Amino acid sequence: MIVMHKTINQMQSTKHLSTALLTLLCALSFGSLAQEKRHITFHDTEGIPLKDVQVFHNSSVTAVSNDNGVVLLDRNITRVACHRLGYNDTLIYLNQLTEQVVRLTPQAKIKEVVVSSKHNPRKHLIRLRDISHELYKNTDTTIYYNFRIQLENLGTGEVEYMEGLTRVLTKVKRRWPYIYICKIDSFQYGPEASENSLFTWCDMSNLINENILLKRNHRWDDVSDKNATFERDWSIADSSVFHISFGNGVDISEVVFSGDTLKSFEFYFNLDKPFSIPKTISNIKQTGHYLLGWNSYIEYSQQGSLYPSFHRRIARYQTSESDEVVCKIVLSESDACTCNYDSLDNRYWSFKTIREQVEYIKKQVHGQLMEKE
Repeated sequence: MIVMHKTINQMQSTKHLSTALLTLLCALSFGSLAQEKRHITFHDTEGIPLKDVQVFHNSSVTAVSNDNGVVLLDRNITRVACHRLGYNDTLIYLNQLTEQVVRLTPQAKIKEVVVSSKHNPRKHLIRLRDISHELYKNTDTTIYYNFRIQLENLGTGEVEYMEGLTRVLTKVKRRWPYIYICKIDSFQYGPEASENSLFTWCDMSNLINENILLKRNHRWDDVSDKNATFERDWSIADSSVFHISFGNGVDISEVVFSGDTLKSFEFYFNLDKPFSIPKTISNIKQTGHYLLGWNSYIEYSQQGSLYPSFHRRIARYQTSESDEVVCKIVLSESDACTCNYDSLDNRYWSFKTIREQVEYIKKQVHGQLMEKE
């Protein structure tokens, strides 16, 4: 069953308000929002603001720092964990802060001992990945994920989202996975329909395709590039942690193995300047929207078959109206094994907005109900 969020009904009942009145309400709402929130600024050890710091509360990302290193947090939140690739994870008790500035320390540089030219970090990483790839390519698995896709306008506080259950057919020989929407538990539209271009990277297909065990995977090509810098961290028992960075200071990755099996992969695209988003990947016409930064994280099942059991994507955008919008996607493995919408065309469409995805399913469900009557 598709559940229409209460807020949407309220929005629809007021859709005939004038544009001027709606703008005023948004401005008042943002002013109130800013007063109620706690402002925290992240710096590095040299006092430079840190963007794209992920702030976790109750194991979920609740905020991401902007280009000035600032996040807004609810005042009832007293403890958070902070993460940004390349820096030490930090636990913060907000009520104990003497100033509203948090300084993150860079991860210590690892002194790599190379026994011989045959045993260097890059070759070791490739060898371990190939072992996991052999395990993965023999797995033809159907995986069910609980999912949530969300866009939040940081200026107005408006949120639109869709959450439910999806089924993914893992096909190693195909670049793009098969994704089907099995259930939509709840959703909410923004007052203005988001443009398709904002979903260029706020997209489940794009996130799932970050799996570095896929054949001919573009992200694995980046991570294993000969021009990258590779460092191994042996400090975690029974694990091999690889830190990969590039000379341009833009891309940074971390790959973790438990024994010889891939455990997790993280990729951070640290943009030194906003990236202009085209209307489609193959269309050079620009939209006026910009990508400010993004992060992908994947965990792999360590029991039985080897496959991604958890995905997370955080992406920051600047719209043509200069609003900052944050995309959050989470897919976590589910015990479900049935798909309610299999009698429909329930394919998940890349680059479609939340409204378009939901309305397409709703229309088909309504048509089936009419036929039964």
